[in-house]
Amino acid sequence: MDGDITPLLVPIADLMKKRFVLLSLFFFLPCHLAADILLVDNRVRTSYEELTLPGSEKLGLLGLGYLIDSKLDEHSSFYYGLGVYSAVSGQRGGFFTGGGEFGLRYRAGRLVLDGGLFVGGGGGGAAPQGGGLMLRPHAGALYDFGTFSLGLEYSMVRFPNGNIDSDQVTLVAEFPFRSLFTDDDEVGDLSGLDLRMAPVYIAPALQHYSPTSSAREATGVQAMTLAGIELGRFINDNAWFFLESSAAFRGDADGYAELLGGVGYRYPLTDRIAIQARLAAGTAGGGSIDTGGGFIYKASLGAELALTDALSLGLDYGIIDAPDGTFEAEMARLSLRYATGMATPANEANRIPPESLRTGKWALRVSHVTYLSDPSLRKDASGGEVNLIAMKADRMLSERFYVTGQAAAAYEGDAGGYATGLLGAGYRQMLSDRLSIRAELLAGPAGGGGINTSGGAILQPMAGLSWRLSKNLDFALMAGKLRSLKGDLDTEVLDVGLVYRFNTLESR
Repeated sequence: MDGDITPLLVPIADLMKKRFVLLSLFFFLPCHLAADILLVDNRVRTSYEELTLPGSEKLGLLGLGYLIDSKLDEHSSFYYGLGVYSAVSGQRGGFFTGGGEFGLRYRAGRLVLDGGLFVGGGGGGAAPQGGGLMLRPHAGALYDFGTFSLGLEYSMVRFPNGNIDSDQVTLVAEFPFRSLFTDDDEVGDLSGLDLRMAPVYIAPALQHYSPTSSAREATGVQAMTLAGIELGRFINDNAWFFLESSAAFRGDADGYAELLGGVGYRYPLTDRIAIQARLAAGTAGGGSIDTGGGFIYKASLGAELALTDALSLGLDYGIIDAPDGTFEAEMARLSLRYATGMATPANEANRIPPESLRTGKWALRVSHVTYLSDPSLRKDASGGEVNLIAMKADRMLSERFYVTGQAAAAYEGDAGGYATGLLGAGYRQMLSDRLSIRAELLAGPAGGGGINTSGGAILQPMAGLSWRLSKNLDFALMAGKLRSLKGDLDTEVLDVGLVYRFNTLESR
């Protein structure tokens, strides 16, 4: 099948090499459930496939995606969302890519036909990804069992500026759910809606790894500190499941990153103190850490202190191990959990009174980021700019202030495998009905791709303008600096993107 889709892929690759290519994946209207309420059909998509690399080398690739469906008619729909692919077997632990997924689906009873495309950037694990641009078209079929779907698809993974070109059969599982959004800043008319409150949380976390003596001898890494973010949902008062992503920002392992899913359970001792246990597994690697094919697991015990009804502090101690590599370490973890509730459709009447709800203001951004050429940008001091695809989420704290998170991966500029995960704060001031200025300060881990992050911790101050295109959509242009906290990295950054603003219904 090699070369069969080249006429289709080359124009896409050429477009991605332009300065301004944006995947406006969130900007299709879901269906209206009421005058100011939007009902959104979502899916969590998981997949596994085995790529064939040059020399007949095998790489097991795990996929994870969040997708939104927009109906076209009774049988067909268009979908869009975010996807991450990472190595879990083979010898390329630390290989990660992230980007946008979109496609078409056709339903005939319980049979679902699916065709789509992933466009993103990344790499790592010393894989031959070149600049990092990844294209993954696919076509397949799934059977809908109600609460989940299973299927097979034929996928093609191409790195146009690298040396990965593989066709394979992929196993796919999907888990559908529905969520509610609102166009209005105030809670509207909820009459006739059956809702329930889904308890969810977000938790920034710091982790310190102390490798065992054998792991230190294998890699030379004595210790490392990671920063990350965790998203979770409670199953009941004491059990929850979560997804966490972290990367190294201190130590000698810049470029190391991990993405895991897991479960937790807490046992209350008092009204404010509980002991807890956590178990997680996923993918990790990079930064000279030997995780083999990339699969790791974590197990920990700890305690939780409730500071307020919404905030709690967690401290855990445990182990992390890569069964297929030499890496194993003791782990200490500190987290700050912010819990809230989000209104979702209920199967049975469970109406929530409007006075118990408030709107939570959010924004999603898809950006094209450019690091301008500077001798300090790369470890080998060579020139050349680097282009990245970035996905961002903002949570408004007031009309002007917000907190923000950003994940970005290189797709061009001979920096395949470079990625960032930043958190920070921002300020927005309206100058007119359409024009506003904004400023942000972000910090966090970054590494890989030969970029000179010197330990992994970077600082990125940004400022710019945004122009309102419609009620929910803005165009944003920002510029700033990229600086490493430990080394000499100091270069200019340009960020061009689209911002989609929406509101959730949350508990007061």
